[in-house]
Amino acid sequence: HALAMSTIIRNGINRVSVTKDQAIQYLQRKDIQLDTALKGWSLIEYEGQALGWANILANRVNNYYPKSLRILKEL
Repeated sequence: HALAMSTIIRNGINRVSVTKDQAIQYLQRKDIQLDTALKGWSLIEYEGQALGWANILANRVNNYYPKSLRILKEL
């Protein structure tokens, strides 16, 4: 997670931009649906700000946002 938040991350890293609702779901560590052809490890971003990592597979998205940082409150 520290690498995702750093400023030294390379430009060649897969990045997926998400909507506000998707970003909140990601930060709550809930399952998210992404419209992307990318597969594998990707950096999840909202409005250009990196949120963290996800592993995009053929049938699901594995959320790697740290459990200790997740949003617990329902909005």
